Amino acid sequence: MPTGLSLETGNTIGRLFKIGGVNSVAKIPWLANKNKIEQTADGLRITIPSTSHFIVDIFLFFWLLMWVCCGFVALGMLVFGIIEVMAGNPNFVFLKSSLLGLLALIFTLAWLGFWAIAGMSVAKSWLWSLIGKEIIVISANELKHIESVIVKKHSKEYALSEVKNLRVLTMPNPRFPCELATIAFDYGYSSPKFGGDLTQAEAHVIVAAIKQQFSFL
Repeated sequence: MPTGLSLETGNTIGRLFKIGGVNSVAKIPWLANKNKIEQTADGLRITIPSTSHFIVDIFLFFWLLMWVCCGFVALGMLVFGIIEVMAGNPNFVFLKSSLLGLLALIFTLAWLGFWAIAGMSVAKSWLWSLIGKEIIVISANELKHIESVIVKKHSKEYALSEVKNLRVLTMPNPRFPCELATIAFDYGYSSPKFGGDLTQAEAHVIVAAIKQQFSFL
């Protein structure tokens, strides 16, 4: 196992591993406090935090506040309607027309279903932006890609012998003139990707670190 590893990208030399071997944390100037590369007993562990966008995060926060308020209003209306129906209030408008009451119930339930699905989707995106991270664990036999938000984790495993052509892919950045990058590899008839919001420098450093230890990728 190598005890040290150094890379050069452009005019910047980043020393990836401190001398000392296992579990030494990567220290790269432009990746400080963001991406982390660690050497493990039989490979590498790479942690890529999600990229937070301040304006988008603020917008989603207030959207979720409105979502909660609207949901409570709809639930309150539903509970109020159920109470009025059970009480048999003759002045309750929906008791005067069974068709109107049925339509109101269907609409409220459908709206609440949409409310729940949309809210959970936005909440997941918001939490991912704030505290989400990708973890890539590479050992002698396996490449594991983990997406983690708080305690919820989604992982995919790939046999390392089938991983080919590890590379950096660039893509347009809709927010800034510079391009973004992601890391891809061939696996059978598919091309899985990870690190979807990296700069080109970050992506090249990560790929170089992996290939330094796993040169056949």
